[in-house]
Amino acid sequence: MPHRNGSGIALLADPTRRRLIAALAIRPAQPSMLADLFDLSRFTVSRQLRLLREAELVVGRRLQIDGRGILYTVNPRRHGQITAWLAGTDVGRPIDPAAAAGIPPGRRAANDPWREYRLGPRP
Repeated sequence: MPHRNGSGIALLADPTRRRLIAALAIRPAQPSMLADLFDLSRFTVSRQLRLLREAELVVGRRLQIDGRGILYTVNPRRHGQITAWLAGTDVGRPIDPAAAAGIPPGRRAANDPWREYRLGPRP
């Protein structure tokens, strides 16, 4: 069985991790939000985020409201390396995480947290 878990920046060779990084570059998110966005299990998203966190590509901060949830974002110290690695792939194109996940517009929730980034602020 091939070993798909590289180290450091090589983790971005996996398309699921690239999609997670792209979504987190737009705005910080909790694993449950990312799981809903990409129609993945929370376990899968949490595992991928753990790998990215251990490689220091993303950072997680506990929510101050209850201290239970974790909000993930791209590690600002690694932003340049991530951008350089992704150069020539999807960098510079408008990112629509729901469309990248293959979610048709009719299936998106009315309270879609990514709406502002796709359509702009509400009037």
